Amino acid sequence: MRAIATVRALTVLGGLTALCGCGEPGARTPPPSSPAPRVDAPATPAASGCGGSAPAAVDGDAEQQVLELVNAQRRKHSLVDLRPSALLADAARLHARDMADDDYVEHDSFDRSQGQLTKVCEWSKRVRGFVPDERRLAENIAAGASTPQEVVEGWMQSPVHRRNVLGGAYTELGVGYWAGGVAGFYWVADFGGR
Repeated sequence: MRAIATVRALTVLGGLTALCGCGEPGARTPPPSSPAPRVDAPATPAASGCGGSAPAAVDGDAEQQVLELVNAQRRKHSLVDLRPSALLADAARLHARDMADDDYVEHDSFDRSQGQLTKVCEWSKRVRGFVPDERRLAENIAAGASTPQEVVEGWMQSPVHRRNVLGGAYTELGVGYWAGGVAGFYWVADFGGR
C-alpha cells in the first residue's frame, strides 16, 4: 500500500518556490506561472522524462545535506534514519533534471515538444524503473528553493511533505538536485520501503 497523499503546490519561501508531495500516482500540479530568469544547467544530453540513464550528481554535497536534514527531522520524532539509496537517487536526479530541462513542476514525467508538455509516464513508473522491488514509495519535489535547509524546512511546513519525511514505512531515501530551468533549482526526494 502506498502512502496516501495528494499532490499540492504551495507558494512558500519566496516567489517561485513550488513544493509537491506525492504517495499516489496520477495527480498533477501546474508549473509556476511567473517565469524567472533561466539559470544555465550543466551540459548534459537531454533524455526523456521517463527513460534513459540518470545524470551524475551536480552537487552531491547538497543531496547529502538533504538526506542528513531529513534524518535529523526523523530523529526528533523518534524515527530511525533513512538509509541512502543510490537507485532512488538516480530516479530522483533524472526527474530533477527533466523538470529543469522541460520547465515544469509535477510528479509525473513530461517531455516538451514545440512548447507543449506531453505526459510520458506516471511518477511511480519512473521510480519503479530504478527500484522494481520497493513496495512503498513516496516522492517530494520542490522548485526554487536554493539551499538544502530551505527545501527541507518547506517540506516540514506542509502536511503532505511532512507525512512523507516522517513516514514510518520508509527505510530508504534518494535525493536528486538540479540547477537550471525557470525556477533555478529543482529538488526531488524519493522515499522507498519494503
